[in-house]
Amino acid sequence: MSHDCAQLLHTLSGVVHVQTEHKSWVILPSHGVWLPAGIYHYLHLAKIKARRYPLNNSSCGKEATKP
Repeated sequence: MSHDCAQLLHTLSGVVHVQTEHKSWVILPSHGVWLPAGIYHYLHLAKIKARRYPLNNSSCGKEATKP
């Protein structure tokens, strides 16, 4: 999955495993991950509460950068 707009995912509780083509990360409670626009990723969610912050339209459509 990828998105047209960059996003910030902030975990409140639980654990998120983020996997991209090149790397993977484990995001612990009270931490976050930046997901640039156009980066294909997979999220494995384990009993989480989280907030997702999509950025405004001015960030959409810009070329992706590596996370």
